[in-house]
Amino acid sequence: MPFKSVIHEVDDRLFQAEPPPDSRRETAAHVEPSPSEELEAWRTRAEETARKYQELLQMYRQTKAALKNEAEWRQRCQKLLHNGLRNCRELELAVLAAQKAHDESGQPDGDPIGAALIAGIRQVIEIQLQQLATEGMLRAIEPQPGELFDDNIHESVGTKPCPDFAQGLVAEVVRPGYASGPKIVRKAVVILA
Repeated sequence: MPFKSVIHEVDDRLFQAEPPPDSRRETAAHVEPSPSEELEAWRTRAEETARKYQELLQMYRQTKAALKNEAEWRQRCQKLLHNGLRNCRELELAVLAAQKAHDESGQPDGDPIGAALIAGIRQVIEIQLQQLATEGMLRAIEPQPGELFDDNIHESVGTKPCPDFAQGLVAEVVRPGYASGPKIVRKAVVILA
């Protein structure tokens, strides 16, 4: 029975003007119940009302506990998302530093192990972000070539000649971006025409 209808039922029974029909003595001529019978009928109704209110109180406590648990769960998920994204950003910074050191090493082929490690870490970051997007915790920002550049959600890392698109439009997507609700977590990295 829905919570609201239980309250109405209890209130209706509580404030009825006459005692329940089973407490009256029915005879050919209507006889008023004795004071002890009337008192017994009211006591029974009061016990029933108290029992209903106890049930309502228990339902309220269970609902309150469930809502509290759900709020705590949501808070933990948000914290987990925040920490995971922070870890991804830290890994991205480490990859950029490693890439810079790799590029400045002066060796023509560089360090193949270092290059493989950098590529592997980048792949792990992308997989983590894709999984969060798949679970609905993140929304991917994937601009299409030819789309108008928006510095609120895009980050330009260069330009390239592209006869198919006007200047200032997205020519190529280097890396998708991600948002969590209205907050931009990572801008999409693009090359402009």
